[in-house]
Amino acid sequence: LESRVLRLEAGPVSAHVAPLLELASSDRIILLERLRLVNGLPCVVTTNHLPYDLCSRILEIDMPNRSLYETLEVDLGIPLDHGWRSVDAALAGNAIGRHLGIGADAPVLRLTGVTFRADGRPVEYFVSAHRGDSSRFQVDVYRSRSVEPDIRGVVAATP
Repeated sequence: LESRVLRLEAGPVSAHVAPLLELASSDRIILLERLRLVNGLPCVVTTNHLPYDLCSRILEIDMPNRSLYETLEVDLGIPLDHGWRSVDAALAGNAIGRHLGIGADAPVLRLTGVTFRADGRPVEYFVSAHRGDSSRFQVDVYRSRSVEPDIRGVVAATP
């Protein structure tokens, strides 16, 4: 696995990202965009949005092959606690397609998510585009026996 930093810079927060990170429209963010390669094949472009006030020191760190979460926790002293992730299909578009070596109309699996500290404050919003022809996701699911399933709104189908 190899990573290349495409962008690491401070800038204004976008109208889309501000509420996800609970920032004012006048706040700044750190934008970290990296290309991940597996066996030399470009596979993923990930763009991380981080609150500037909390994460500005990341601008001084060499990030190509470092774990962002380890950097946040160890180097910046920001303990991470939980988050949410969403997966959908999308078209690569020009920039992503160019970085991944695929056409703009090629399918990608797009992951988006927010990572939080224990106090509920968001630390990171990310978007990653994974090549549709070389990505596979595995999700482990556990069922707690101490909690009854919530089946409100479920309608049983009849033959």
